[in-house]
Amino acid sequence: MKNTKNRLSFTQIYSILLVSHIFSFICFKGQLGAESLIAVFVAFLIRTAGLIAVYVLYQKGFSLSDFIEKYKLAAAFLYFYIICMVSVSFIKIRNVAEDIYMPVSSSLLCTFLIIAVCSYTSSLGIRATGSISLILFILSAAVFIIIPMTSFENIKLSSVYFSESPDFILKTSAICSSISEPLLLLLYMPFRKEKTLKYFNFLPFLFLITDILLCVLCISLLHRKSVLFEYPFFAAVNTAQPFEVQRADAFYSVIFILVSIFRITCLTVPSSEILRIFFPKLHLKSIFTLILSGIFSFVIFKFKVFNSDFIWLVMLGIFILLFIFASICKRKKKNI
Repeated sequence: MKNTKNRLSFTQIYSILLVSHIFSFICFKGQLGAESLIAVFVAFLIRTAGLIAVYVLYQKGFSLSDFIEKYKLAAAFLYFYIICMVSVSFIKIRNVAEDIYMPVSSSLLCTFLIIAVCSYTSSLGIRATGSISLILFILSAAVFIIIPMTSFENIKLSSVYFSESPDFILKTSAICSSISEPLLLLLYMPFRKEKTLKYFNFLPFLFLITDILLCVLCISLLHRKSVLFEYPFFAAVNTAQPFEVQRADAFYSVIFILVSIFRITCLTVPSSEILRIFFPKLHLKSIFTLILSGIFSFVIFKFKVFNSDFIWLVMLGIFILLFIFASICKRKKKNI
């Protein structure tokens, strides 16, 4: 992580976090209602606390490379965290591929093809990941501008209502992956060009605004029919026909595939640095991570060993423990 060639600007780091976050929203499964906005605010508080904690830790001189080299157990927990994140992403991709139009015959084949592409994109390194993130962020932003423009007549803000699911707020907060961004910030902060990230104070609010706009857009487009669809985002965009193209769903499927590939890539690329601690002579470390994650996701999906809420709680617990341990180690280093 001390390689000076692999440096990212603050805009590239923010783009990595935002594109990964867009993936989480696209893959959201469930009914959307007015209480979704409450859940978005709860997720905003959790995410903001995590982002600030990680940022402050680095501002005080924390070094992730030194930390994982000195504490192998912490490195193992961090690597397991990444495996969990990639595995959950694989499961989300397969579930979405089963529900929407895809250019391949089966969701499993689609997932394998995405893994194959990720094995190449992960080998491109940190700088390529940062460059790709900017392109995908601009493309995603353009897509989210096209949707309301091409379906303005179908948008009805009066359709924002409370659903009948009393536990929906807690479920949404659990699976909205509000802890994904603090993890990515933890992994990518060592590659920043500047010591401080410009406009960091606005970053949590950018996530909040993005979530609110997308939630309101989906709810107002679907009206009260959101209960009929498993994936509200794709149901909403199907009402938008940009430039009167009848197969607009294929266009959004391509966006989904690109964002999915990037989500897996941005997680597996930093994992190579952690694997280097345990297996310095191992080649193709990113591919090794993909294989492990694929096996883990297969076990979860096939045998239903864990549910998604449980995995998110485990990852939240690991993140909190890692942060507390890193803070304690930093204090001890100061006292010596």
